[in-house]
Amino acid sequence: MKYINIIITVALTLLGSLFPAQAQNRPATGTAAPESQDRCQAEVLKFEHIMSFIRESQGPQAAAKLKEKLLPAKTESEIMRKDGYCGLARHLREKKLSS
Repeated sequence: MKYINIIITVALTLLGSLFPAQAQNRPATGTAAPESQDRCQAEVLKFEHIMSFIRESQGPQAAAKLKEKLLPAKTESEIMRKDGYCGLARHLREKKLSS
């Protein structure tokens, strides 16, 4: 568990580097283009792949602790119920867990 801070730093770095082009492709007018369900699911899936990597490399307890810190299960389920994958993808971007 003494490596949890290193794991968090690496995870956030990986997550931040997953979508660099998306931030640049947003319209300058402030009106966002409609998001496609497939694109949103892909963003969420990339976050889950990072969590899977951490689970495999550091164990399930460390991964669960990190995921709960970054995206609490209650928050995730509320967003999914209310806004679906696109809402969850927006939340991940807002929290700087993707760009």
